[in-house]
Amino acid sequence: MKTSNVKKLLSVCLVAILLAPSITYAASGSKAEEKAREAVENAAPDDWFTLASSAEKLMKKRKNLEEANGWIDQSIEIKETAYNLALKGDYYMAKRLPENALEYFLRAMNVAKEENEGADLSNLQRKVAEITNIGG
Repeated sequence: MKTSNVKKLLSVCLVAILLAPSITYAASGSKAEEKAREAVENAAPDDWFTLASSAEKLMKKRKNLEEANGWIDQSIEIKETAYNLALKGDYYMAKRLPENALEYFLRAMNVAKEENEGADLSNLQRKVAEITNIGG
C-alpha cells in the first residue's frame, strides 16, 4: 500500500472518530424532540400538562424554543398553573427578555399561592431575585 493511501485512510478514520460524538449527540437530541412531539400529538385536547412538560424537555435541550413556546402558550390557554407560567418565564429568560420573564415568574408565584397557601416559592423567588438583583 502506498504511503499516500495510508495517509488518506488514517485521515478518514480520524475524521470519523472525531465526528462520532457529534453525530451521536445530534441523534439523541432529535429522539427527545420526536418523543416530545409525539406526546403532544397524542395528548388530549385539555391536557395542559403534556404540552408544558414536552415544552420543558425541548427547552432543557435548547432545541426548537419557538415550538416549545407555542406549546407553553397552548398549555396556559387550557389552564394557568404555576408550572406552565414559570416555564413561560424560563422561555423569556432563554430569549434574554428578563422583563417579560419577571412578569411570568410573578404570575406563577401568585397562582402557586392561590393553589396552595404553603407552596414552596423558593425557586421562583431566586429567579425573581436574579432578575431584579435583590440580595446581590
